[in-house]
Amino acid sequence: MKVLSVRQPWAHALLHLGKDPENRSWSTEHRGPVAIHASTRLDPAGARWARTAGFDVDTFPRGVIVGVVDLWDVVRGHRSPWAQLDAFHWRMRDPVALLDPIPWRGTLKLVELPAAITARIMADLAAQNRRPSTR
Repeated sequence: MKVLSVRQPWAHALLHLGKDPENRSWSTEHRGPVAIHASTRLDPAGARWARTAGFDVDTFPRGVIVGVVDLWDVVRGHRSPWAQLDAFHWRMRDPVALLDPIPWRGTLKLVELPAAITARIMADLAAQNRRPSTR
């Protein structure tokens, strides 16, 4: 399974608030399940937004894999309120938050997880009677 590091509060928004595109400066050919890693650093602008919206961003997990989404398309010009101008919009759907977040050292790229970490994610999803989307 691939993994993508996302700063908080955006990792939380992908899994819990209906954020459907992840804004990136680069594209990818990958389609399918992607584990979401909440990076150790907060996004300053996102933290201001979250606090204004009433969230305590200091409680959001960081430095761990927090869930799985289905990356089903990458476009420009997505009309979502979450989409930033001049970005590639990685269209995500079917978010599933892990019951037990998994410690992971993030990377700046979309990378393949070791088999042991993927197995832990799959076990967590099975405990929820969920499977990653493979559309």
